[in-house]
Amino acid sequence: MASFLALTRAFDVSTVGATMTALRLSLVIPILVGIALWGERATPAQAIGVMLVCVSLAPMTWTGSPSPAAAPAPILPVVVVFVCEGLAKTALRMVPEFGLDSH
Repeated sequence: MASFLALTRAFDVSTVGATMTALRLSLVIPILVGIALWGERATPAQAIGVMLVCVSLAPMTWTGSPSPAAAPAPILPVVVVFVCEGLAKTALRMVPEFGLDSH
């Protein structure tokens, strides 16, 4: 529910492109949780990809116009979408990890 509310707020104040990209890139959060909690290993290419995803959130909100009136779209709602959706995907991934998929 929190993820949906964050998504609708981000659509209101930021660009659709940045919001949807953050939604798609949130897959990196379950990967990081898998590495941290379950001892999974990432290849160097995967590690670089995860770092690039995290760095890419800020430039996604820039409008690209050099005029002073064109300010970047708010990044906080986009980051909240990224985190909330990532946590939701992590929760889905935890079901088989804890052996609850038979229930």
